Amino acid sequence: MRSLALSLSLATVTSVAAQNAPGFELDGRPVSELALAVDLDDDDDDGVPDREQPAPPFDDVRRIRLRGRGVATLTAEGAVRLLSPSRLRLPGTVTLQATGTRGVIVARVGGATHRLAVRGLELRFEAPEGPLDPTRDALAPTQHVPNDRALPRGPLGRCDDPRCFRVVAPASSAGSTAWIESIDAAGQRRDRRPVLLTLDGARAVGPWMRLVVDEQDAAAPGTSGRLLVVGLRDTVQVRLGHAAQSLRVGRPGWERGPLAARRGRLRVRIVRHGGVPAVGGDDAAAVALGRTQVALANAIWLQCLVTFGAPERADVAVVDPPPDWLLSVSDGDGFLSTGGTIRLRAEGRPLALSVPAGLAPVETALRIARSLQALGLRAEVRVNPRWASGAGRSADVLVRRADGSPATLAPDGDAPLTTDRWQHLDIGHVDLGDGLRPFTNDSAAAGSLEERTLLHHVIDDDPSTIDVIVVNRFTGGGRQGEAFIEADRGAFPNVVLLDRRGIAQQRSAWTQSHEIGHVLLDLPFHPDELGPDRPWRLMDSDASAPLSTGPKRLSPRECARARHRSGVDATPTLLSPYPRERHSDVR
Repeated sequence: MRSLALSLSLATVTSVAAQNAPGFELDGRPVSELALAVDLDDDDDDGVPDREQPAPPFDDVRRIRLRGRGVATLTAEGAVRLLSPSRLRLPGTVTLQATGTRGVIVARVGGATHRLAVRGLELRFEAPEGPLDPTRDALAPTQHVPNDRALPRGPLGRCDDPRCFRVVAPASSAGSTAWIESIDAAGQRRDRRPVLLTLDGARAVGPWMRLVVDEQDAAAPGTSGRLLVVGLRDTVQVRLGHAAQSLRVGRPGWERGPLAARRGRLRVRIVRHGGVPAVGGDDAAAVALGRTQVALANAIWLQCLVTFGAPERADVAVVDPPPDWLLSVSDGDGFLSTGGTIRLRAEGRPLALSVPAGLAPVETALRIARSLQALGLRAEVRVNPRWASGAGRSADVLVRRADGSPATLAPDGDAPLTTDRWQHLDIGHVDLGDGLRPFTNDSAAAGSLEERTLLHHVIDDDPSTIDVIVVNRFTGGGRQGEAFIEADRGAFPNVVLLDRRGIAQQRSAWTQSHEIGHVLLDLPFHPDELGPDRPWRLMDSDASAPLSTGPKRLSPRECARARHRSGVDATPTLLSPYPRERHSDVR
């Protein structure tokens, strides 16, 4: 019994001594060799490879424990850099960075010397045209249907999509499995795929892969796990054992090139009818659906490296339609006055005004506005674009109370609004019981009277935002979305209208992203109206399919046009530089 107790005591002493003995360990196990990626990437986006920086970011460095007691003196030899102090009280953590293929960390404790061999693996990303440089290049989601023939199905071959990418590793890695993952700005993994490395001459390569914008694309059949879901400015990282290398989705927003990240701003307003929001059934559900529209637009426009911000922080609200607060002069035709008397009531107070012959609609509108102001109301005149069939431009008078809320206009009893034989007056009225009356080809720039009455009330005056207005339906049922664009010199540039059918088909017709496309491209036409039908294109006029083959794709030319017509050099700027991200020193 005494012999057994002595044996246990010696074993305990031996175990404690082993734990206190100096030496390197990783994940609780002694280690004398470590494989790391040569730190070739540019995690802080300063245009300098991390291995060349005096104080590199700590994204790809390795921390390894040095156990024992006392004080260790550390030195680095060869292509490895020591980022922790050269004197370290034990036990402690050693931080190191691989700058080449061979290096050694030497720890001296008392009279003993301990060595950690560091083997650097050169992991790189490659596009079809050649290696990608992390200091100037970036990855981007495919603009192809994800499973089309441009993506090779075998481990080798050539990809005919310029946005394909693959991993290149040393030949000794052939037969190993690497992991490719996307990591969002919060450091959370978004998606992950295993990659088998295949020998290709003097190197090992992974299969060609594509980045995609959502799970619908990621589920495209026949791609054998070669599609990775990403978000704008995600980190795409390859891991092989303890070695890791990364490249970003899109370049930093402060850059000006075609890969620089851009951000637009959506302002979503859901209009009530009969006290009930146009979609959702109640205000909370309506706001949630509004935020979903922002998320969907983010996914589609990620192809152009554009985002509209975090959906949970988007400007979304439910609003009531306005009262009858707009008076239109010569709507549609733009005729001059022939002379007559105007009579109406504003907030219940009568207004009477004589108008001479020969006045343009805007001149009549200004006279009406002055008379309304004399009643203590606020009146603003807006001149509308001329209808295609009109003789001139009509004008609207927007009438508000002193506190800025919309006033109420009405006829004065049975008296006509005007006795003028040609220059007619109309009070705008929003009645969504039969839907919102849409514009026609004739009135596309000006909008219908009902649209103007609604939109002047619900949109903001910020030219750098895109207003997205959701109504229950359009009159006639043949339309589910509209856009007012700058190129038309319209009354409401950069405004999108959707109805609940457009919301219902949000992942099949992608109505919200299509109409936003008209605004960003500043283009009223559809590609299938000017050329062959390509139903996978976002801007197709009539395609719909809840699949990866549906109308989701934006062409390189369309992305370039959006940046030109709506980017940092455009007026107004709808796509501003993506905000600078905070770089974390420790992940």
